[in-house]
Amino acid sequence: MSNIDDQIAEISRQIQSLSESTIQHGQSLISTPKDQGVRPKVVENKDRHFHPKPELTKNQSTAHTICSGSNNVKIKPTKYDGTTPWMDYLAHFEMCCLVNMWSEHQKGLYLAVSLIGQAQAVLGDLPKEKRQIFSDLVYALEERFAPPCQTELHWLQFKKCRQKASDTLPGLGQSVRRLSNLAYPTAPLELRDTLAKEQFIDALVDSEMRLRIKQSRPKGLNDAIRLAVELEAYNTAESKTLKSMGHLRQTTSDERTEAPNSPVTAVYMVQMTTWMQTIENNLLAITKEIKDLKSQRKFQQRGKINNTQSKGKRCGPCFSCGEIGHFARNCPNNNQKQSARETDNNRTYTDGTVKTLKSEVKSSNKGDVVSASEGKGIFVELSIQDVPVKFVVDTGATLNIVSSKVYDLIRDLCRPH
Repeated sequence: MSNIDDQIAEISRQIQSLSESTIQHGQSLISTPKDQGVRPKVVENKDRHFHPKPELTKNQSTAHTICSGSNNVKIKPTKYDGTTPWMDYLAHFEMCCLVNMWSEHQKGLYLAVSLIGQAQAVLGDLPKEKRQIFSDLVYALEERFAPPCQTELHWLQFKKCRQKASDTLPGLGQSVRRLSNLAYPTAPLELRDTLAKEQFIDALVDSEMRLRIKQSRPKGLNDAIRLAVELEAYNTAESKTLKSMGHLRQTTSDERTEAPNSPVTAVYMVQMTTWMQTIENNLLAITKEIKDLKSQRKFQQRGKINNTQSKGKRCGPCFSCGEIGHFARNCPNNNQKQSARETDNNRTYTDGTVKTLKSEVKSSNKGDVVSASEGKGIFVELSIQDVPVKFVVDTGATLNIVSSKVYDLIRDLCRPH
């Protein structure tokens, strides 16, 4: 038994010496038999000596994971549908690429899968060999959503930019900044900021706010926006304060007005009395004129009503009998006079007061002669007291008016006076 123990101890010393020599020279360890009890110690020394080797293996596996496109994505870019500005999304996508440490090939793949809507149609229009190339995909999207030929359009929008009712001051400033970058893409940053500042001030609706911002002399667009927001806050607070406060009227007293018997007071009183009297007289005159106008209007309306209701009632005498209240065509004495005139062979008219004759005249012995001569119309040749006269047929008139020449040809006894 002692010999066996000695052999085991010798073997153990040999194994220990081999382990120490392996650690010192960095050589590979010699695998020991499975049934020996010293293997755990050798494994512990192996792990302590070859600690950098597992790190190298981990880095290699990490690189393999990134290249193979596994789930090792720290920041995932948002989707792009073409409605938002392309330059803003491109800046966001490039930042995501830096965080995730993507290669050019990976950039093209992730950008392609991030497109939706109208932007996805641009991807479909590209050839298959260019859909994964990042530069070609960016160029196609830029030509579609941010073409460089729209500089003049952006410049016009920049000049016509005005504050709307729904716009906030920071939002207006951001819109002006964006338009300035699009309108002047090649200008220096300081120049674009100055132009944006001037346009922002001109776009404000409140003139007092514009004046105060110009007096403050802001250095850039950010200073102008800050001043505008402060002034807006002050104006809002001031308006609320004025609404909550009551209205007071300041009064002042003068020693000269406190003395009722002073000369100045007497002059003021005389002037005041004169003014009051003048105003009173004017009011009385205006009142009288209004009453007269109302009475005249009532009289005119009453006359119109009387004319429509009773045709015979009219101011003025009847031309037949001289009575007031009816016209000559409605005169009740016409029948009596007509019968008297029929019995009168001489057909003398003695009841008229004007130089007019009735249309009931005696025709000539030759009969009625109708002719269309001497002007337009149809004439009938008749005689009045043996004086030949031409009458127009169917004039619709109740009275026939003759000329003074015909009237002079009638005998004096037969003329109406």
